[in-house]
Amino acid sequence: MHNYTSSKNFLRSFLFIICAISSSTAVAQIQRTFSPRFSDAVNGDFVMIANNMVSEHATLDYTGTSDNHFLASTYVDIDSDPTTFNSSSANLVNPAPSSACLSIKKAFLYWAAANKEYGVDSSGNLTGNGGTEVNWPSNQVKLMLPGTSIYTMLTADELIYDGRAAHFVNDPYIGIKDITSLVQGTASPYGTYQVANVKATEGDLFSHDDGGNTGTSGGWQIVFIYESPQLKRRNITLFDGYANITQSSNSFDILFDGFQTVPNGPVNANMLIGSLEGDRGISGNQLQILDTNGNWASLSTTQRDANNFFNSKITVNGNQFLDRNPASTNTLGYDAALFELANNGNQLIDNDQTSATVRMTSNQETYGLYLLGLSVEIFEPSLGALNFTTSVVGATFDPGDTAPVEIRLKNVGNDNIRNLEIALTLPPQVELANTDPLPPGVTYTLDNGTRELRFFVADGYTDVNDPEYALGFNLFVNQECVTCSAVIALQALATFTGETNPAMVGTLSSGTVDACGLGNHDPTYLYVIPVLSIADASGNEGTDLSFGITSSHLLAEDASLNLAYTHQTTTDADYTQLVSFTVPEGTGTTILNIPTIEDLLTESMETFEISIASSDPITILDNKAIGSIIDNDMSVIIVEDYTQEYMLSCGDEIPAVPELTFSGGCGNYQVDFTEIEEPSTTSGDFMIVRTWDVTDRCGNSASFEQIVFIMQLEEVISTITACTADNPIDLISYLPENFDTNGTFTVTQGVATLNGTTLDPADLEPGTYGISYSSTMGRCSYLVQFIIEVNADCVDCNEEDITVSTTVTPNGDGINDVFTVLGGEDCFFIYDVMIFNRWGKKVYQAEDYQNNWAGTSPESSFGSNGLLPAGTYYYIINISNRIDLKPINGYIYLGTK
Repeated sequence: MHNYTSSKNFLRSFLFIICAISSSTAVAQIQRTFSPRFSDAVNGDFVMIANNMVSEHATLDYTGTSDNHFLASTYVDIDSDPTTFNSSSANLVNPAPSSACLSIKKAFLYWAAANKEYGVDSSGNLTGNGGTEVNWPSNQVKLMLPGTSIYTMLTADELIYDGRAAHFVNDPYIGIKDITSLVQGTASPYGTYQVANVKATEGDLFSHDDGGNTGTSGGWQIVFIYESPQLKRRNITLFDGYANITQSSNSFDILFDGFQTVPNGPVNANMLIGSLEGDRGISGNQLQILDTNGNWASLSTTQRDANNFFNSKITVNGNQFLDRNPASTNTLGYDAALFELANNGNQLIDNDQTSATVRMTSNQETYGLYLLGLSVEIFEPSLGALNFTTSVVGATFDPGDTAPVEIRLKNVGNDNIRNLEIALTLPPQVELANTDPLPPGVTYTLDNGTRELRFFVADGYTDVNDPEYALGFNLFVNQECVTCSAVIALQALATFTGETNPAMVGTLSSGTVDACGLGNHDPTYLYVIPVLSIADASGNEGTDLSFGITSSHLLAEDASLNLAYTHQTTTDADYTQLVSFTVPEGTGTTILNIPTIEDLLTESMETFEISIASSDPITILDNKAIGSIIDNDMSVIIVEDYTQEYMLSCGDEIPAVPELTFSGGCGNYQVDFTEIEEPSTTSGDFMIVRTWDVTDRCGNSASFEQIVFIMQLEEVISTITACTADNPIDLISYLPENFDTNGTFTVTQGVATLNGTTLDPADLEPGTYGISYSSTMGRCSYLVQFIIEVNADCVDCNEEDITVSTTVTPNGDGINDVFTVLGGEDCFFIYDVMIFNRWGKKVYQAEDYQNNWAGTSPESSFGSNGLLPAGTYYYIINISNRIDLKPINGYIYLGTK
């Protein structure tokens, strides 16, 4: 069965947990968290092939017992292809030859290698073979499939881990590519698979962490998941990631979850692994499983000792896998294995068990795990194909027909089905007409808003070995759905649990099954025969007549129409008779254009009949239409080209009225010419409308226009900069060219006096002044806004020009009565004054000082008038509008006489 599982409601949970077993056990170095690459329930199992890519010799089998760090390795290379630098192969045979209809459901190619860069480290150790490192991306390999003789370039779906950038130990990397479509596309999936260009380090390899010679390693592995309706159902999970297990970082657990084993009898399970750097001669590495007593049980096979499980071998079912080239029995640091779990007496995995935990550990060996898989026989209900069909041959229907459909249900699993619901959403092309008499225990609901039809099956009607039954119902095919496809796709989703296994299962219905009877879990298609009609058309002679063709539904495929014509008042010379027309796929409405022919003859309206027919699967309802050709040879008055619009500025010269030349119609033209002005309702703009109403001797008429748009000039903004010592400014000279000069100047900003049209900067203080100009001449308005910036930059003033009082005697004699700051008037200096007594206390302050201090202080307690005591005072004067000038300071004597 192919199960559909919804990620929201029915996601089969295959969880992965990495945990430290106790505070005294160091966790493995997890470089990439392990996660499920594949997890599903399948009537089948997995199988693998593999080979290494670095060895002691390029083509010969290596059968020695040495560890990889004792050998200077070289690339394995069995082909003679100059475009490859390494290559090896392995053969896949049918894993279940007695099972009919076996197929490959999934295929994953993994490649992994130690890839430390070539060169000498700080200790003088040379990594590499003394040559140049191969320039090849680690995320690409080449694959030759069975029955072919050429390589296909593959780029990894992802690099699961790449240690080169982080300089991790021996710079391992792992690539993964889903090659399912390639394998399924072969004539047969069985035969030789050859992989090339797996990037790896040759020669010696000294690791980053301790500088020790760890040796090189590398290889590839293909995991095939196969299925057959005759095989037992298994839960298959593949985890990949990367964990580096050492004697100090040596505890790494993976939890397989989301299944339920059979309730009685032996529990059968298979495992597979892929890893790097497991040495032949170094023991202390173990693959363990948490058994049913809560103890860690070390796994082993005839080729893999319990205390040296990762030992540089490629093994299948406890034997060396040698159906490969080269067939080295020592793969020098590369391990791949598939083996049956020795579950004697269900000691490792028991009946009704829902999870299993596997551990990788070591007390002296270092190795890196990238792949771990578990396949376990399970107890689960299944609806198999869940066939969704119609009894109508060809599944074709006319609009308005009733389509009988049914969903067939049978439990082909090994657990009774509970909580069964089947739901589908009705597409807009159909409505629910009624249901056939439903089997006992079945009810249904229809949500008119969402259009969801849902069946509910009571428990006990879909148990193991119960007979197949059908849910039959009838769908009314709507007469018209112009935006809908003529192909109606129906698919139901069944959701259920088991009586023993409570996990929710979701299964999509199948419209078709394969040669083995396995459901494809694809939609069921009903085909509506579209109804086409053609409508009348009319048009002027010499143009196309556009006949509208409409369809009740969007066509599922092109439809070819045969065209036939019957003259009514036309002849063959009046239009082009197309013989066929194609209404394209996906069309609901289209246009058939029939060209008419201009003959320059005076004729009345001409008509013909067009009819359509087709042998394609369509129905033609209205197959005839009338085409009407309107003869405009003598009825249309035309004019030679002339300028129909002008766009002018006010004051521009108005163009003269043109002499128009007419033709067409019957001649002897009578022309009525008018010219009017139309003002704008929102501005001073206006237009001149010139109209020629033309009539010929036959009574045909036409009208032609010329419009002259006159736009008022936009207001002009003019900026003038002047100094107080500059000569007077005649504003007339600043008006734009061709402006009327008889207008009025008005001061709009600042205090300024105009002498006629002249402004004298000497009369102004520095600042910004605004002066507007307006004038009207005829219908034209002229507006200018002058912005005048006045400054004193041209006057040379500095601190030496300033004179400050030295004595103040406020006795009313008119001499030294006030403190004065003089000079700089031409520069319009603004003085800020502060005066302090001998103890530094401020006794007076003024901004924009006006020469009016007479020795008083608001805070003084001396005298009845606030007069300060006689004595010497200190002043500071800032010129606030000239920050470039320094403050002025000094002493002043305040007397009382």
